[in-house]
Amino acid sequence: MLPNLKRKKLMGSGSFGSVYKAEWNGGPVAVKILHEKLFTCPRNEYLAQFEAECKILQNLQHKNVVTLLEFIISHTSPPMLVTELLDCDLGKYIANCHPGRIPYSETVSIMLDVAEGLAYLHQQNPPIVHRDLASKNILLTKERQAKIADVGLAIVLPKGEQNYCSPVPGTPVYAAPETFHPDYDPIFPVSRGRSRVEYDNKIDIFSLGITLMEVINGRLPSPKPWTPFTKDGRQIPEKERRQSDIEMMGEHKLKDIVFCCIKDSPKKRPSAKELAELFQCESEKVQQKERIVMGGKTPKIEVAVLGESGVGKSSLILRYSDHIFFQEIVPTFGMDFKNSTIRLHDREFTLRIVDTAGQEKCQSIVPQLIRNVQGIAIVYDVTNKSSFTKGVPRMHQFIKNCAPDNVSLILVGNKTEERGRVITRKRGENCAKQLGINYIETSAKTGLNVEEMFRMIANEIYGNLDLSDIDVYISSRERESNLGTESSCNC
Repeated sequence: MLPNLKRKKLMGSGSFGSVYKAEWNGGPVAVKILHEKLFTCPRNEYLAQFEAECKILQNLQHKNVVTLLEFIISHTSPPMLVTELLDCDLGKYIANCHPGRIPYSETVSIMLDVAEGLAYLHQQNPPIVHRDLASKNILLTKERQAKIADVGLAIVLPKGEQNYCSPVPGTPVYAAPETFHPDYDPIFPVSRGRSRVEYDNKIDIFSLGITLMEVINGRLPSPKPWTPFTKDGRQIPEKERRQSDIEMMGEHKLKDIVFCCIKDSPKKRPSAKELAELFQCESEKVQQKERIVMGGKTPKIEVAVLGESGVGKSSLILRYSDHIFFQEIVPTFGMDFKNSTIRLHDREFTLRIVDTAGQEKCQSIVPQLIRNVQGIAIVYDVTNKSSFTKGVPRMHQFIKNCAPDNVSLILVGNKTEERGRVITRKRGENCAKQLGINYIETSAKTGLNVEEMFRMIANEIYGNLDLSDIDVYISSRERESNLGTESSCNC
């Protein structure tokens, strides 16, 4: 026993060991102890497995993997390992804290954590395959940060290649089809299915997909039949086995990620790193939507207008918001804002337009302005070659460096009413095509396409962020304001 360790309360017990809440060196910890009956078994395979878990954990340091604090391997008493203490596991959180379903934003956050933790394990040299990724083995902090735990069944695979390993090493309902042997018996799993099967780290991807399905549906997965093989040895497609769970997902926005993860062919499943990138992209959309609803019941989208000095940014904004045009206008120094109302898909939004300075001496202010915008219009003057050839590339690079990754962009050729045009429409369209964005030509003086320009960028934002569910975010924010942001959980 470790000095200063005080075991307090049994938190849970499984077939392998028991986990206790304890105090060590004045702080709360979790202690996992191998069952006495397994420790005294004539064969020491359980002791070896426990020791392997400790050796794997002691070398891992990642925000989404449970931290090992200490372990003791003894031949006179059951071994123990001490880890950080977390609030509860994901399975209990689903059952006890959200009798309905976990909110979308929280689902994305949790699954991003899991994908990043899994990517870390798979990127080790040699890679570590968890082999039992399930909601019970994903622990949550009070802030709902997810951490992968219980690597007792993890295996190190040389070079990450497919290897012949023990069948169904983890929890069967989360297990990938390639981990099953055709003669596997779910009632007597130990007595049958001893033949080794071939798999790699893509079995963890499958399990992540099933865990995501569980979070979406708010219930444990229930494949039918329990094994992916018929009596005559034919493999049953996973979409067929899991039809009821798939139907329950409905049109959930993350269901396509589930489908990618549970493909029957391991080679067609994404990597953990690719999944982390997908969830990161979705997380950024969620953060943008949360910003959009911060203003109250009328959601507010922000658009910045960028371009060299003198291209007509302020004139475009004044024409749109106040329906006026001044031949001579004082250059913008620093920033200016205009608010307008716009209706998108039968929903009213506040359109906040940020007017930015084109002068070099004011450029230090601009990065702060565009950091949280959802859309940007890059404007050039069709009669000014430099504003196009130098200004547009400079603004685009500036956006890449400072703006959110999911920001919507359009390219605007302004002052089309002026004589002496040097940038043709075709050239502007080709530039926009190369940048992968939409193009429009305007005249702040005559009003040509000015309203269409702002509607174009607003619609780009609506589609890019999928604001069709913005009322859900408004309702969620109102609930948080009334009840507080702290989730109550009695796990």
